[in-house]
Amino acid sequence: MSGDRGEGEGREGERKGKIVIAVRGVDEDLYRRVSALAKETGRTIGELVNESMKLLLGAANTALEKGKELTGTTVVLARTFGEGLKEGFKDALVISDVEELNLSKKDLEEVSKPVVLKNVKKLIIEDDVPYELFKSKVLSITFCDEVVIPSNYPKLEVLSVCRMVKKLMFKDRKV
Repeated sequence: MSGDRGEGEGREGERKGKIVIAVRGVDEDLYRRVSALAKETGRTIGELVNESMKLLLGAANTALEKGKELTGTTVVLARTFGEGLKEGFKDALVISDVEELNLSKKDLEEVSKPVVLKNVKKLIIEDDVPYELFKSKVLSITFCDEVVIPSNYPKLEVLSVCRMVKKLMFKDRKV
């Protein structure tokens, strides 16, 4: 990968820690397939590549920490990545790259599509959000440092929509 900045220097995306880079040696067929997948899911190639690199690094770190071979994590990586791709379809509203987000009942009622929340450092679901509304509107929560939920939510049900979440907490206690 080249760290040289391209023509797009100073664009809005770059202010969010993103740069234009050239990657040498990318398999042409893989690139075409990722490009087609990006179009099909309504995401950018950069988003798909970023997500796959995060998953690869996460799997590598886990493998190194536990002393396992990296190849042993390949199945988990493929499954997790496949699930992540399902989250990006055009019928979902994707909210990403936010420092802190508080979601209220009104917020979720105002959207007509399912919501995908990703790369939110701290996500707080307000107490006024009934669990059934949360369940019907929140498709997935990925790459979040901290998710805070009302104390009456079923912990395992919430965790079933979470991927790569560092900490899940009830409003009044740590899970």
